[in-house]
Amino acid sequence: MNVKVYQGLHAMSIRDFKSAAELFLDIVATLTLYELIDYQTFVLIRGSKILEILHGLPLIKDYLYSLYKYRYADFT
Repeated sequence: MNVKVYQGLHAMSIRDFKSAAELFLDIVATLTLYELIDYQTFVLIRGSKILEILHGLPLIKDYLYSLYKYRYADFT
C-alpha cells in the first residue's frame, strides 16, 4: 500500500489541503484502495458552497458530475 495515501489523509485531517492535494495527485492514477476510502466518499461535491459556485458554472457542473457519477461517456 502506498504510504502517500496515509500521508495525504493525515494532511487532510490537519487541514493542510495543499500538501494533501499534492500527495493525492501523485498517486491518483494508481489509487485502488477502496477498503480505505471510496471515490464517492472522498470527493464531496454536495457542500453548499461548492453547489453555489457550480450553479453559476453549468458546463463545469456537468463535467464534474459526469466524473463523480462514473458517466465517462459524457466527457467531451
